[in-house]
Amino acid sequence: MQASWWKIGDLTAPGILAGAVSSALRADVIVVASQGEGLPLPFYVWVNLWWPNRSEMAGALIAIVGMPERNASRYDKIGEYLRVVAEQARMKFLSIEKPVNASMKKELSCQKHTNGASVWNGHLHD
Repeated sequence: MQASWWKIGDLTAPGILAGAVSSALRADVIVVASQGEGLPLPFYVWVNLWWPNRSEMAGALIAIVGMPERNASRYDKIGEYLRVVAEQARMKFLSIEKPVNASMKKELSCQKHTNGASVWNGHLHD
């Protein structure tokens, strides 16, 4: 198993975008995790570069969406968009939506390591 991942904001760099598209084209599973404010334009550029060119190999798209207690309907649109992408790319789709309140946001953190990788070390509790 080989895992690759990128921060959505890093997709503005052409080299990183090209690597992310190439990986998505070959991936068995693609996981998109988003919390809060929706998805920025570089994310949609990335999606539109890989899904039409993906081979007919089996695969799955998993959406993990942190939904704030207020304005949850806005965040439902992220899951719906990704469901349509999975359908068009002939992939299975799984959506995991988790309410996120202010106290939970404090439990979530992203640590930067010396190799430049980031690791999410948060815990979501039911």
